[in-house]
Amino acid sequence: MNSKEGFLAILMIGFLIPIAGCESNFEPLQENDQYAYSVYGTLDVYADTQWVRVTPIHDTFISSKVDSNNTKVTLTQTSTGKTVQLNDSLFVFGGDAYVWNYWTTEEIHPKEEYVIEAEGANGLYSSAQLTVPDSLSLPLVKYSVEENRGEIKGSSGSPLVRMDIKYSIQIITEVGTLTEELEVVSSLLEEINRTSDGVYLAEFDGEELILDEIGHNKRYQINKRELYVATGSESWLSLTDLSEEEIMSPGVGSNIEMGVGHVAGMAQRKGFLRSCYDDRGDLIFCEVLTKE
Repeated sequence: MNSKEGFLAILMIGFLIPIAGCESNFEPLQENDQYAYSVYGTLDVYADTQWVRVTPIHDTFISSKVDSNNTKVTLTQTSTGKTVQLNDSLFVFGGDAYVWNYWTTEEIHPKEEYVIEAEGANGLYSSAQLTVPDSLSLPLVKYSVEENRGEIKGSSGSPLVRMDIKYSIQIITEVGTLTEELEVVSSLLEEINRTSDGVYLAEFDGEELILDEIGHNKRYQINKRELYVATGSESWLSLTDLSEEEIMSPGVGSNIEMGVGHVAGMAQRKGFLRSCYDDRGDLIFCEVLTKE
């Protein structure tokens, strides 16, 4: 995964981990007189907990102050009018870099509209309105553990925004010992073939994906094989053609009123790859396992 892909994952997949390091000058907003908060996150139909990062806009990306910013963050389901207040959690990222993430275990319903609002004691206010996508069925996989290759297929009425295979592996050294476990993550979005009725299919060669990452002269063992497939709402932003400076600039891809950033809806399914066979011993498609 290159640096830009990692950066995009931070913003859009809901991990909500800020860019490593200490403060970075927020040049686009040094003369800010209209933006209150920077807001990033996702609302995921299948997540147990929803996370949103909310940061008052000063002249830095990441604050060095541990004190609460006294911000109230709420989530409202438009159709019912139900509003919940999100809990705040302080995240520390080395040195003196701090961010406040806000979370809730409130269930997110498919095809529903939500409003996220951030309001400070000083009257600062930002909000985002979005619609989450429809529910997403678990993908089917025809996978050979021995050859580490296979096919993924499924159906979705909403655009696919993520299809990743994540391997947890250990490299086998020349003397036969194992290194510490490391993760190899590969996106298959560009490999997807999709029909007009929403059926999608992708093929992958896991051996090649891993060796491309660790080197073709290495031996390894696989400890875990995970698959992530996600759809995004209409507000999902494609950032692949933007620079990091453009992504952070006001008005570029932001759906935050009186602020900057992006909040989108998604439906993400996670599963573990397995091999399934018919009575004749031939590989067949079957659902990924939701638990190991």
